[in-house]
Formats: sequence, C-alpha cells, structure tokens
Amino acid sequence: MSGINRRELLRGMLASGVSAALPAGAAGALVSAGAAAAPSAAKNSATTTALGDAALAPRERLLFDFGWRFHLGHASDAARDFEFGTFQRTFAKAGKDTATAAQPGFDDSAWQQVDLPHDWAVSLPFRQEPISASMAEEDPAAAHGYRPLGTSFPENSVGWYRRTLQIPASDLGKRISLVFDGVFRECIVFCNGHIVGRNASGYCGFEVDLSEVLDYGKPNIIAIRVDATLGEGWFYEGAGIYRHLWLQKTNPLHLPQDGVFVRSSVQDGNAIAQLSTEVRNDGTAPRQCMVQARITAPDGRTVAQAASAAVTVAPGQVQIVEQALPLGQAALWSIDTPQLYSLTTSVHSDGAAVDALVTPFGVRSIAFDAQRGFLLNGTPLKLHGTNNHQDHAGVGTAIPDALHEWRLRQLKSMGCNAYRSSHNPATPELLALCDRLGMFVIEETRRMSTDLEAMGELETMVRRGRNHPSVILWSLGNEEPQQVTERGARIVARMQQRVRQLDPTRPTTFAMDKGFGDGVGQVVDVVGFNYRTSQMDGFHAQYPNIPIYGSETGSTVSVRG
Repeated sequence: MSGINRRELLRGMLASGVSAALPAGAAGALVSAGAAAAPSAAKNSATTTALGDAALAPRERLLFDFGWRFHLGHASDAARDFEFGTFQRTFAKAGKDTATAAQPGFDDSAWQQVDLPHDWAVSLPFRQEPISASMAEEDPAAAHGYRPLGTSFPENSVGWYRRTLQIPASDLGKRISLVFDGVFRECIVFCNGHIVGRNASGYCGFEVDLSEVLDYGKPNIIAIRVDATLGEGWFYEGAGIYRHLWLQKTNPLHLPQDGVFVRSSVQDGNAIAQLSTEVRNDGTAPRQCMVQARITAPDGRTVAQAASAAVTVAPGQVQIVEQALPLGQAALWSIDTPQLYSLTTSVHSDGAAVDALVTPFGVRSIAFDAQRGFLLNGTPLKLHGTNNHQDHAGVGTAIPDALHEWRLRQLKSMGCNAYRSSHNPATPELLALCDRLGMFVIEETRRMSTDLEAMGELETMVRRGRNHPSVILWSLGNEEPQQVTERGARIVARMQQRVRQLDPTRPTTFAMDKGFGDGVGQVVDVVGFNYRTSQMDGFHAQYPNIPIYGSETGSTVSVRG
C-alpha cells in the first residue's frame, strides 16, 4: 500500500454536510465552493477562488477514499477474525491484544484492493430462504434483496479495512482526524494498533481524532473493523464503509464539525443572515481570536462582510460568536431557481487566519399551514414527493455521487419536487445536490428513542442539515409501535425539544400509520399519513389547526392524486 496521492484525494471533492472546506495542501490547491457543490463537474473542472487571508488558513479536508485493502472477518470465530476477541483482555491495554490486522506489521498484501464507498454485501450471493429455520416467520429483509448477513452467516458479517497514512512531521501540533460520512454498521477504528473510535449507527457520520497516536513523519496504519451482523431496518442496508471518508487537519483553534449555522430572514424584499459560529480550542492554553464572515450572492458578488469582537476561548472549550449581516435585495432559493449564497467563515488569532470554512446556504421561507398547505416564500406549493431508500442496482448502498445526481434528475423529470429519506438520514452529498438542483428534503432519523446514542444521531442529523435550504422537515420516526401511546408522546416531545434547540427554523413531523390524533400526533408540528388517506378528512375536521401531509402513500391505496 502507498501513502496519500493528492490527485486522488482531490478527485470528487464536494460539499459535505453543513460546510465545504478549503483544502490547502503542499501543492497550494484550493477547491472552490462552486466545484465542491457540483460533484458531477468537480472531477474535471475544479476551479480556484481567492479568499484573501482565509485561503492561508491551514485546514485541509482531503478525500480518503482510495487505496484501501479489504478482507472478510468472522463474527463468531476469533481465529478467522484476525484474532479479534481471542483474549478476554481485548480492551485492557492500548495497542495490545486487539487484533493482528490492527497492528502495523501485519501483511495485508493478499487482501482485496477497494476504493470507497464500498458495500461488500452487494457482492454476496442472493438467498431466498429465511435467516434461520427456527424462526417462526421469515425475516422481513428477505423480501428486500436478501443477502446472507446476520447471526446465521457469521462468515459474511464482519469486514476489515486497512490503509497506510503518511503524515508529515510538520503536521505535529495540528488536530488530525478521520471524518466518516457513514459506515454500516458497528465499527471500531484503529490507528497503529490503538483503538481511537467506535460507532454504532449505520446512518450518521462521525469523527475520530488521531492526533495523539500518529507517528509523524512515518507511515501509520489505519484499520477499521465493521460488523454488520445486526441491522437497523427492514430493508436492504448493505455492509461496510459505504459513504465517503475524509482526512481532516486543523489548527487546535478551529471551527468544529457542523459548528457554523446560518439563519436567514426576509423583510420588505431585503435579507438578513444571522450567524452562529462555534470556535473550539483543543490546545493547552487560552486563545484570543476573532471571527470574520464574508457572504457572496449567487451571482458571485460580495454582499456582506464583518469581523467580530475579540473573544477568548479556554482550553477544551467552545465559544459561540453571534453576528448579523444584512444582505440587501434577497435572491430567493426555490425549486425552480435554487440560488445559493456562500458564507466564508475564518478564525483569526495572533494576526493570522488559523481556520476557514465555506458554507453554502439559501435564503427562503417555509411554512406548513393547516388551511393553505405548504408555503414556499409565502406562496402555496403542492408537494409531489417520493420515499427513497439509499440503495441502487449493482452498487448496493455504495452509491457514487454521480448516481445520486442521476437519480435526483430522474425524479425531477417525472415531476417530483420532494425527497423523503426513508428511513434514515441521507448522505451529506445528497443534501448538497438537492440544494443545487432544487429538491425539497424530509430528513428522517433512524430511531425514535431518547437514549444517548439515538439522541446523538438526531443531533448529528440536525446540525449537519440545518444550513441546507432543501431540508423542510425533521421527521422523528416512522410507524413506531409506541407512536399512539403516552410513552411515545413523551419520547418524541424530548426529541423535538432537542431539535428546537439546534434548529428553531424548521417544523417536525412523524410518519404515522394509525392513531393519528393520539400520542405523537399531538406533539409534532406536522402529522404524516402513511397510506390511510381515507382518514385525512376526518382528522382535519377534528383537528383543524394541525397540518397534515401524505408521508407514504400511493395510487395502490387511494384514487386521490
């Protein structure tokens, strides 16, 4: 295996979640926000943008998809899983007794060469029979392109990835991390044999800090064990590192993941952007800094810029800086004219820019009214949407960005204007595409729960998506058994409270299949009807002030268009 090839790393660069970063490496290259927001064009037509002091910020965000090695492990036999779990003391000491495949000296030359995104399940043979003969009923996954994963197939349910990472000695003192867009499912990340991160969600991204365990100026080994034995859905979910992976380098004083939030409003045709910027200090001493914001309009003109007062960020702390910038005459985002502004946020300390991010955003207003329906920029608009799972023939869940774009354009061509991400958060690249192409998004969290893991996934989804003008609803669940109970109402009320704290600009919803006036139906802002469209008129008569929409339905259950 070899170190990072910069040309490969820059290939396919695109906006990820809330922020498209400014990768500035040894070659001094910059990928512009325009190229980042247009995945189909970025490969051959990346352009550079002069950003003044912001361009000198040392942040790098590099695509880390290429040059991986892959091998199946085993979910129940440690001898076939590179000795993972052989010893009871597996997690006792850092860098020891974890797995042979996690150690730097391990020979992986016989492993399969793969690039990410990668779904190993799609290459497994198709099986029609139930998972286990002892089951009283067939596993529902068998009706959705079943592949032999799970407890009955331990030989197929664990996968290992390895790659060499060369970090120059000059990077010592920076914060260096891996940013995963999504891994299915439970994974453990190793660096030089040390466990540096674990994640259980198959649908939310996460970040793993490598800074303390790296060998600077020498080769490092990244190993990732992925266990897809247990699923989260009743549909095809794939297996592996099926979304993009990024290598990120920042100053200890930096803008944390999804820490820039833009809220826009329009009055008398003029727009105002309210900015909330988190600045994190991972250093050992207090740092004084200021935040500079510059906004360009869709036509490229700089329409606003401002510098904050100086703030001091204590070690290990996050400081929030608030700014309000008038933008002048608003260029509104809509599905027909998806115009995007661009916010460049830079952090300055000791006379230099230490970090910078570019955040695309749109100026628009949305509302759901029980009498008038959905309103975009004050005008009623019918939602004509589809429910979409994140898999496609031939590639499984490892959908290339160009295929995401093709799918969205196909939906647009048939008159679709709304995309419900069923039943999990979409990949960040899809949200960026929906912004650019003009497609509404209903983002849905995977689990209706208030446990720490589920609440963390909900927070990740909202923080990552709140700058995307395409996102119009936060969906807190789908057809849950507890949706009609008081317990369910309490759970969703707490989830909704957290959503409000993170993003007060968008309503919440829940896709219900029964008991629409009970439980969570009395909590969320907009009630979603799954299939029972015959009950809509009765619900509206009983609850005339609660907006409703068809969250999952079709001509098979109704003659209404």
